[in-house]
Amino acid sequence: MKKPLFNILFLALVNSPHCFADTFVLTDGSSIEGKILSETAESYVLEVNVTKNIKDEKTVPKANVFKIVAESPDKAAFEKIEKLIAASDLWSAEQYKKAITEVEKFITDHKSGTKLTQAKNILDKLKAEAEEISKGGIKYHGKVIAAAEYEANAYELDAEILAHQIQVSLKAGQVVPALRAFSKLDAEYAGTSSWRTLLPTIKQVMQEHGAQAQQLLDTFENRAKEREMNLQQMTPSNRSVTKDAIAEEEAVFRMNFAKEKEAGVIWPILSPSVKESLQGTVSTSQSEIARLSEPLSFAGDSGKVYRETLALLKKSDYSVVAEARKAISETQIPERYIMKLRAVMPKPPTPEN
Repeated sequence: MKKPLFNILFLALVNSPHCFADTFVLTDGSSIEGKILSETAESYVLEVNVTKNIKDEKTVPKANVFKIVAESPDKAAFEKIEKLIAASDLWSAEQYKKAITEVEKFITDHKSGTKLTQAKNILDKLKAEAEEISKGGIKYHGKVIAAAEYEANAYELDAEILAHQIQVSLKAGQVVPALRAFSKLDAEYAGTSSWRTLLPTIKQVMQEHGAQAQQLLDTFENRAKEREMNLQQMTPSNRSVTKDAIAEEEAVFRMNFAKEKEAGVIWPILSPSVKESLQGTVSTSQSEIARLSEPLSFAGDSGKVYRETLALLKKSDYSVVAEARKAISETQIPERYIMKLRAVMPKPPTPEN
């Protein structure tokens, strides 16, 4: 029985040496990466990447080609696992497990590949890191911090990690998520060096965010009139469809806005067409800036207090407990960190009979 033409073409494509992006070294010393789509006696027609997501065709005379360096079949698959080490900051044990499985699969699938040694090195690194994470360590800024080192400074490190995530959100233009994350930083890590370092930036962001909402509030009526004028210029059918779409979008927003308000979310989601969200943002910005401008009752470094108290409790006897309790009581360190201190607190001496 004859095979369907599609199957024949598919098998030919899969088994063709030109399925991968080869490197065409030209006689002038330059090179082009691409896949051969077709060729004649005089030239190749190549598929080349203009950008990561845009491809184009390029005709290259064979006379201009010095040599063709075939891409290794495992190159594309290796590029994916090669990024795992750099991407593993703050991974959980489960994330490491998935990554290790992925690398092991690559090694199994490409036993004779050119990237086998590198893949095995990646696997060894991931396994070593995963072992430290399973013991209570973390990986942060590309460095694995062992459990003992992390526990010794857990309060400040957790604050630093959260502050870093806030800065990443701000750089990405995600202002509301960043402000919400700062609310957590402020509630749990006020007084740490990370909190104090980030505070001026956050107050500036609050100022700008509130000013933007105020500007939208000031122009609210004019924008509503302008939108209505634009709707009136549409055909009746288009106007009806557009009004329905606007109403549906606003209804969804109001529902989510009400849910967040009921849940006590400090920084509301923002919509230029919903006045309550603009008013809420202006009000929150003003009140939060005023609150954060007031000095903390504790002027010291909470992270340092935690670190030094933990070290003191570990190496001393019960006589230091009162001193440790006093130092901690002056801070706003959350209960879950205080529990870590209690876990290493020296026991009182046994009374003599």
